[in-house]
Amino acid sequence: MKNPGSFFISGKGGTGKSTISSILALYLSRKFRVMLISLDPAHSLSSIWKTLPASEPVFINSNLSIFEPDVSQLIAETVNKAKSDIRSRFRFLDSLNSAAIVNILSISPGIEEQALWEMVSNYTREFSGVIIFDAPPTGQAQKLLSVPIMMKNWSENLHHLAVEIRQMTERIWKGKSENQQKIEEITNKSLKTANYIYNLLLDTRFITVINDDPLSKMEAENYESYLSVMGFKTGISFVNMSENRSKTNGLGKLQSDLYGIEKLEEVLDGNLSVFEQTLESF
Repeated sequence: MKNPGSFFISGKGGTGKSTISSILALYLSRKFRVMLISLDPAHSLSSIWKTLPASEPVFINSNLSIFEPDVSQLIAETVNKAKSDIRSRFRFLDSLNSAAIVNILSISPGIEEQALWEMVSNYTREFSGVIIFDAPPTGQAQKLLSVPIMMKNWSENLHHLAVEIRQMTERIWKGKSENQQKIEEITNKSLKTANYIYNLLLDTRFITVINDDPLSKMEAENYESYLSVMGFKTGISFVNMSENRSKTNGLGKLQSDLYGIEKLEEVLDGNLSVFEQTLESF
C-alpha cells in the first residue's frame, strides 16, 4: 500500500470522530509512520489514549505519535513570540504605548486557530508519514479551515508592504536598512507558513463521520458543500453507530465498547475492512 497522505476527520458533535481517527491511526501505523493531531479543544484523544495534553507529540509505539496540544498554552506562546518580535523590531512603538498594542494580540479574532496552525506547521513540515487531524465539530471546523486562507492572503499583503517600505527606506536613506530587512524576514516566514498549511490542506482527504439520523446527515451535507466550495477533497463518509450494522462494517459497536487502548486494539482486527476498502482508492 502506498502512503495514503493526510486525513481531516470531522462531523457533527458526538458522532465518534475521535474514535474513527484513533482506529485509522492505529491501523495505518502498522505500515507507516503516523502522527494523530487533535485540533479539538475538547481533548477527546486524551480520554481514548489515556494521555495528557502536551507541548509535543507523545509516542504510543515506534510508528504512532499522538499530539493533543494545550490550546491555552499555545495562545500564550504565540502572544509572547509576537511581543518579542514587536519589541525588538518596532522600537519606535514605545512612544505609542506598545504594551497596549501587544495586549490586544491576546484577544485578537482567530488567534486560537492561528496558534494551532502554526503548531501544525512546526511539527509536520519535516514529517514524512501520514498525518491525521482529529477535528472539532463541523461549525468549529469550518472556522478553523477558513483561517489558513486568511493567513495566506494577509501574509502576502503584509510581506509586499514590508518589501515596499524597505525599498522606500533604502532610497530615502541611501543605504540598507537592517531593521527593515529583519521585518521583511519575519513577514516572509509568516508567508511560508501560511502557504505550507494551505497546500497541506489542499492535499488532505476530508472524512465526514455521521450518524444514521436526519440531523447528522443534513449537517454533513452542508459541511461537505462548504468543503467543496473551498476546494478541498471530499467524498468519504463513515456512518457510525447505526442500527443497521451492514452499513457500518461493525463500527457501530466501537463507541460503546471503546474505553482505552486495550479496547482499541481489541476491536481493530474486526474492523479493518472499512479502512482497506476506503484506502484502495488512494
